[in-house]
Amino acid sequence: MLTRAQVDENDTVLITGASGGAESAAIQLAKARGARVLAVAGESKHESELDAGAQEVPIRGCPLQDQLGDNGVDVVIDLAGGPNWPELLNV
Repeated sequence: MLTRAQVDENDTVLITGASGGAESAAIQLAKARGARVLAVAGESKHESELDAGAQEVPIRGCPLQDQLGDNGVDVVIDLAGGPNWPELLNV
């Protein structure tokens, strides 16, 4: 996925569902490519996502656009799936 998107140090990657093993691996792989990583998670998982390498952890359930402001993202890795996909297209 990261190879297909040609993720590098100039990119910001948003990862949803970032509280399990696959999600932690996605964080680490994006970081290894030099990307800035944002990992959406619930408040109880905030610290573990930062420990995994995410630079920012937007809170799940709060509007992403409000949390990101004018800062968009280059790549979305949606490991959570579900009804939030339209919102992810707008960030």
